[in-house]
Amino acid sequence: MFDASIIAFFAIWFLFSILAQSDKPIVLKYDHLGLLPTCRFFAPRPVSKDFSVYAKATGSMNYSTAWKPLFYSKKNWWCFIWNPQHRLRKTIGDLLRQLETTKEMDEFKHLSLPYLTLLNSATSIFAKDKHAESVQFMLTSFAGYEDSTNELVFLSNVHRI
Repeated sequence: MFDASIIAFFAIWFLFSILAQSDKPIVLKYDHLGLLPTCRFFAPRPVSKDFSVYAKATGSMNYSTAWKPLFYSKKNWWCFIWNPQHRLRKTIGDLLRQLETTKEMDEFKHLSLPYLTLLNSATSIFAKDKHAESVQFMLTSFAGYEDSTNELVFLSNVHRI
């Protein structure tokens, strides 16, 4: 009987751990002891936040667009089996880490490869907009299911298109 209860506990814990990785996990509301994992990877520094990149264009006569996401990646329930968007999210995280390592050279940050990569992506989505004269991008982080607001991580300079 004791062995069966331990096996049942770990089977339920495993099932709830899988359910906790969905888009809107209801099971985390009832996890008062913090037994269910919410990290994406197991590493010395596990990924505990998702990053998003937004861009906006401005122009003459008070023209300004809303912040548009540069990369859109939606998580589905089957992401633990097949997740082609993982590389996109990892690339954004890697670009942010490279931007953070160039902090000692703040005056040359706009010449770094990660900055120019993100700037190129930002200008490409507004290339056909006739009113857009300059572009700006920002990186935000989102702490998964705990918080519903994005935290500003990096804000670029305004650049002419």
